[in-house]
Amino acid sequence: MASPPAGKLSRTDAALLKANEISQAAKTEADYTKMIRLCAGALRQPIEGEKSDFARKLSAWALNRRGQLRADENQNELAMADFSRALEYVPDHWRALHNRGVTNAQAGRYAEAFDDFNRVIELNPTYAKAYSNRATLYVQAGDLQAALDQYARAIRLDKNLVTAQVGRGRVCHQLGRLEEALEHLNAAVKLEPKNARIVCSRADLLADMGRYRAAMADYARAIDLNPEFAHAYRNGAWLLATCPDAELRDARNALIGAQRALEFGYGQRHVALDTLAAAQANAGQFDKAIVSLQQAMEIAPQAARQAYEVRLQLYEQHQPFRTTPLSDVHQAGYEQ
Repeated sequence: MASPPAGKLSRTDAALLKANEISQAAKTEADYTKMIRLCAGALRQPIEGEKSDFARKLSAWALNRRGQLRADENQNELAMADFSRALEYVPDHWRALHNRGVTNAQAGRYAEAFDDFNRVIELNPTYAKAYSNRATLYVQAGDLQAALDQYARAIRLDKNLVTAQVGRGRVCHQLGRLEEALEHLNAAVKLEPKNARIVCSRADLLADMGRYRAAMADYARAIDLNPEFAHAYRNGAWLLATCPDAELRDARNALIGAQRALEFGYGQRHVALDTLAAAQANAGQFDKAIVSLQQAMEIAPQAARQAYEVRLQLYEQHQPFRTTPLSDVHQAGYEQ
């Protein structure tokens, strides 16, 4: 931050100078809290003009930075309070607005988040993350074409913004624009080669493209990067058990992967049980497959049961399930 305006050194000036001094190396919540208190004390005094503006801007800066730390620690309500207070001091503080938008979105307050991101773009039309995060809101609303447009804008502004590359790749995947999806996910993997989730997303796409060997290599890579990544175990096991190419099916590793997906808490347990059943049937363990699938059907939503019933009939006839895998395509996250 810049130094406060020169003038006679009063207690108020001393407080602002101290707050400014702390800002030069501030990193911790305690640092920002001390700055906020010093600025608040100064603002309680009869100051105006440049000194008042400086105190407000410095306080807003510290509140925003403290809010970011609290958001990183999942103290979302405290973070929200800090971002909102920062905006009380400086209403056009676009970084605080953006961070509040991210916090709103993560809390499911999508309308409020949308308003915040819109305002950020008005204040700073070149801020790529705001477009990417607004795109993610469009995905939530089911407007995939609008999402594509917003991700494209973000990428034009910053081609190295990983969330935008991943988001556009996943939306293109959902829309069946597979080659375009691969282009964006390749770019994302290049930017973050050690991100298991991105590598797994590319594996899901490659499987749907029929590029099974490449998909299996990415699932293995994702597991190497994160040995407890349930999503990679589940989708990899599904491919190993149900792949149309007999040369690529692997009964032993399909069983291991399906069991690991359950062990590491795959998000939808009925899907993991369905995968275990497919792996068991592929291995000729049809009685076990029937039991696993029946367990899946007990907890599955109605929309999934019809497909499970079809597979159950196959297992009762001692036939394994074969299909071209379809992955769960998730949206990109919100970027602060």
